Amino acid sequence: MSHHCCASDIVEAFARADAASHRTRPFLVTEGTLTYEEVVDRTRRLTRCYLDMGLKPGDRVVIASDNDEATTLFLLSLLRNGITAIVIDPETKDRRAGHLIRTAQPKALILDAKLNEHWKSADVAIRLPIQEGGQNTLLRKLIGRKSAGSDPAAYPAILDRLSPGDAPDRIDRELDAYILF
Repeated sequence: MSHHCCASDIVEAFARADAASHRTRPFLVTEGTLTYEEVVDRTRRLTRCYLDMGLKPGDRVVIASDNDEATTLFLLSLLRNGITAIVIDPETKDRRAGHLIRTAQPKALILDAKLNEHWKSADVAIRLPIQEGGQNTLLRKLIGRKSAGSDPAAYPAILDRLSPGDAPDRIDRELDAYILF
């Protein structure tokens, strides 16, 4: 008898990703490579971050970043926690971004650090900045740009001080998974 799995069941998908046979396989290849094990670990640490922020299933969170790896990790971890991910193009101008954010009514913003400055009109108290850098360090050296010091309250440095958190055992299928503007 064949086993049929519902594609929308993110809880089951993460359980499979955490299976021993998958752990060392590449999951995401951008400037660097993340294995399944690293993705599952970071997702659990981000779960702790969301719990610390007071986020719960059904809440909405805006993501806006030029960093494909960070965007993918946040999108997956929000899905895994039943939190609606709202992806906004990081090139969006301040006034338009403010309008989209007011329309979306998110509980939190996860933004490139430079957007945290530019999108001042967005009136959302809970913010997690994404620090530029990581894999781009070599590129920065080549073009002579200095790296801003690592901000311990920003992603990815924040992961180092977060213990893994427990995501919900099940997620209500009626919740919105994501919103794209």
